[in-house]
This record gives sequence, C-alpha cells and structure tokens, in this order.
Amino acid sequence: MLLMYDGARIQKTVAILCFISLTASLLIAHGSPTTSYELSFYDATPSQFWFFLFFGILGGMGILLFQIVTKGYGHSKLWITGLIILLFGRASLLLAPYIRGYVSWQGDNISHLGLVKDIVVDGHITTTNSYPITHILLSETIIITDIEARLLSNVSTALISILFVLLTYLLSTAIFHDRGQQLLATLVAGGIFVGGSYNVFLMPNGWSIFILPLLYYTYFNREILPFKILFIIMLIICPFFHPLSALLVILSLIILESLKWFYAKFDKGPSVGDRAIIKYSFEPITISLVCFLPWILSFRFFQSNLNIMWQQITTGIGPDTIGEMGDKLSKVQIQGFDFIVLAIKMYGMIAILAIISLIGFILIIREIRTGANRGNKSNIMQLYVIFIAFCALYALYILGFPGSGAIAGERVLNYFVILMPCLSAFTLYKLLNNRSIRRAIPIVACSIMILTLSILSINILYPSPYGVQPNPQITQEDMIGMSWFIHEKDLSIDSSYIMSPPFRFADAILGSAASNDRTDLGRYMAEQIPDHFGRVDNGTADGIMQHNQIRSGYFAITEFDRTIYSTVWKDVNRFNSNDFDSLKWDTSDYTPIRE
Repeated sequence: MLLMYDGARIQKTVAILCFISLTASLLIAHGSPTTSYELSFYDATPSQFWFFLFFGILGGMGILLFQIVTKGYGHSKLWITGLIILLFGRASLLLAPYIRGYVSWQGDNISHLGLVKDIVVDGHITTTNSYPITHILLSETIIITDIEARLLSNVSTALISILFVLLTYLLSTAIFHDRGQQLLATLVAGGIFVGGSYNVFLMPNGWSIFILPLLYYTYFNREILPFKILFIIMLIICPFFHPLSALLVILSLIILESLKWFYAKFDKGPSVGDRAIIKYSFEPITISLVCFLPWILSFRFFQSNLNIMWQQITTGIGPDTIGEMGDKLSKVQIQGFDFIVLAIKMYGMIAILAIISLIGFILIIREIRTGANRGNKSNIMQLYVIFIAFCALYALYILGFPGSGAIAGERVLNYFVILMPCLSAFTLYKLLNNRSIRRAIPIVACSIMILTLSILSINILYPSPYGVQPNPQITQEDMIGMSWFIHEKDLSIDSSYIMSPPFRFADAILGSAASNDRTDLGRYMAEQIPDHFGRVDNGTADGIMQHNQIRSGYFAITEFDRTIYSTVWKDVNRFNSNDFDSLKWDTSDYTPIRE
C-alpha cells in the first residue's frame, strides 16, 4: 500500500510539472514571434520551447505507461491525467506556429480558407467544391461563434488531430476488452503523429482520414440501434468528406462483408470469436455506392481520372512511380547513402509501426491455430484485413500498377497508418506482459520504442530541410503584398509565379468563387518562368537577360521563392541569389513586381 501511495504521489508531482512545463513552452513561443520567413520552424523556434515541450509530452506518456504496466487504471483515474497532458502537449506543438505569428500555409491550405469564406458570404457551396463537409462545418462554426475565419481554419486541424486520439480510444474499446490494451493504443495515437502534415494543414482528405476510426467503431457496434444510425449517417456523408476516403471505405466494406459471407458459408476451422456477431450484409456497400457514384460523376475532373484509369488498364501501362521519385531526388542530389538516410527520416516511423502491427497479426494467427485464442478477436482480425488490403494497394501504386495513379495512390499510405496505433498496441501489450524475460526489459524496450517513434514523427510533422522540403509558411508581409497586388493590378495583364501562386492568395483574400473569376492571376498558367529568368552566360560576370524567353506580364516574388532556391533546393539550380538581385537593375519593359 505504501508503494502504491508513493507511486501515485510521484505521478501527481510529475503531472503538475508537466502542466507547468507545457504552459512555459507556450509562453516561450509567444515571446519569440516570427519577424520574417523562416526556412525551418524547428530551427527558428527557441530551444527552450522544445525542452519544455518534450518534458511535458514525455511526462504524459510516462504516466500513461506506468498506469498500463502497474494496472493502476483499475483503482485510479490518474490515466486520465496522463491522457490530458498528452493532448495538451499535442495541442501546444500544433498551435505553436500560430502563437508565434504564422498567418497560414502555402498551397491548398489557403484555398480551403477561400471555400469556407464562400459559404459564409454566399450561403451555399460552389459547383466546383467536391468535398464540402469540412468547409460546411467550419462555416457553420464561424456563423454561430463569429470567430475570424482564418483563426478558426488555423486551429481547426489541431482540434481534429486531438479528436483522432480520442476516436482511437473509442475504436480500441471495440477491439480490446482489456483496459490496458485500450490505453496503450491511445498512448501510441497520442504520442505519435501518424498522418504527418495532415495534423497541421487544413485538408479535407486529412480530416476524413482522422474521422475513420469513428466509422469503424460504429461499424463494429452497429447491432445497437444508436450506433447503426450513426454508422449510416457516416456512410452517407463520407463521399462529401472526400471521394478517396469514400472509395476506400467501400473497398474495405466489400472485403469485410465478403469475408463474413465466406466465413458463414464455408468455415469449419477454429473460431476467432463469437459466431453470433459474424453476420454479413451488403446494405452498407449499397448505401455507400448510391451516395458515391452520382456525386463523383457530377464533377468533370473526376471523369478525367476515370479516363486515365481506363487508358492505363487497357494499355497495361501504369504510373512510373519509382522513376518519378528518382527524378525528384536526383534534382536535389539525393543518392546512395543520403537516400537511405532520407528514407529513414521520412518513413522510419511508419515502417517500424507497420512491422510491429504485422507481428501482432502473426501472433493472433498462431493463437487461433494452436487453440490458445482467448476472447473475441473477430474485430481486430477485420481491422488487420483492412490494414493488409490498404498496404497491398499502396504497394501496387509503388510498383506502377495500371490505374493506381488515377486514384491518388500515394495517399493510400495514410489510410493504413491511422489503423496502426490499435494494431501495434496488441503487439506492444504482449511485449509488456512477457513473463519469459525479466520484467524491466520489456518495459524499457517498449518505452524506448514509443519515444523513438514519437521523436521521428515530430521531426517530419512540419516540412523543413530535415526532409528536403521548405517551410510553407505564409507571413503577414506575404498577405499584405499579395493583397495590394491582387486589388491594384491591371486586370488585362496576366500573372506568372514561381512557387507562390497569386490565385492561392486570392482564394483566401477574395474567396474561392471570386478568385476563380480572376483569370489574370495565373490559375490556368501553362508557361513556367524559365530557369534563371531566362538569363544566359554571355562570357561576362553579369550575363544578359533574354526577355524573349519570357511572356509579357507580371509575376510576384515572395521571400519564400528567393529563400528556397538559395538553400534547400539550391542543387536544383533553377534560380540563385544573383538571379533575384539582377531583377533590381533590369530596365526592360518586363518588370516583375516583388514583395
């Protein structure tokens, strides 16, 4: 009893220190605002922030793990404190850029902000919005709460990332009866940022992936009427969340219901659980298809994807995925050992979790075959089937299977990744309870493994030179400069760009509908700015500018454009510092507008 009391007292002390530490990290982030474009969020953020952040996250993970190992959850609620600390640390890391003054992110992120503004202003979605659920949810929240659209868009994905951890806990309750396994799955989901940048950017695809644990949870509990109703609602809205998610949900339902049918008709072997729940029904597939097909066929650009798929299947020529990856890496001089290092950085966490998950599958199969199976494992076996099917689909994309590129096969990776916290928890729990070796060894091994995976995932959370990517930060200067450019430019003169499309900024500033009407902002630009702005060597130090290689018009250059080609993408040799400096002295009729 004295040991239990001391353990509880130590955990409470650690919890207090963790809350103080995470609060300190936020105060440090607030006290070090960004003043200009930063190539790496990690390097630009004070080291004290990272120290306090890691201490807080490590403490939360430690409390949860201690509760799991000692089975303290049976008589104590301290595991809830550990989970809250873990979620607090997750929120601190995901919100830190905005606390430091980041305005938004390049690319699709600000375009989705424009789609949200369209609904707020016009009261309806545009005819080109193929995944409106995310934008509808945000616009409704803005209308109800009067929160500024950009602020809500920035913090919303962090909230979805936190929600994913809680939904993983729900899913774990449907596949594990042991509370320790449930908490271990939650610990893995909370301590490891599966999905990478989907935890950061406002992207409907990412949101739809993080919501999938709820769909599978309601699927496993659909014998209960309230869960059945929620399951049907999720099937209906899934195509409007994101078409790829709907397609993979349909694929998983076809596989699962077909397996159930086969099991009910022909299987005479060892049971994986209660046979009474092995009922097959193809109604969910029908509901999904009825919603998915009319929606997907109503968009012209999806029809072009179908044409590409048909062409690849009939010709037997698929995407050259490996070749394209090699070409991109060769441009930044990534070869040999550097390639191996980069692969470990970017995919090491996923590979380790996948291996741990597959070991669990082997252990379950062995238990079933030897008759050592205890308890109902039908649900986790079904999750493993989905996991393996998605892994196989991604492997086909990597190998260039015809048609895989037309369905954005590269994104399938994230669909089986979100299942791994639950699947890997089965293996890790077996490790923690292995009594054939000294008790401390599996605990230390499991702790080191989870900590390593957490660090690997945090290092690739934000794009940075660590992964040969620039930070897609948008600064206040970017928004002010682009706003002036968009409002003041001559509408009859077209725009070009390097890596900062004016039409993306116009989406966020004007709204997506108004931006689509501005054909002068380069949305449909077919011609790229030539390397070195058409500058060729004439035998002098300065070279000459060949303006006949560049079409007439404006182009806006941000600090983002200047920095990335002088640093992380320097080896691409498209532009250098001299190229940008030479524009200041260019007296020709072609005058770029710089921010």
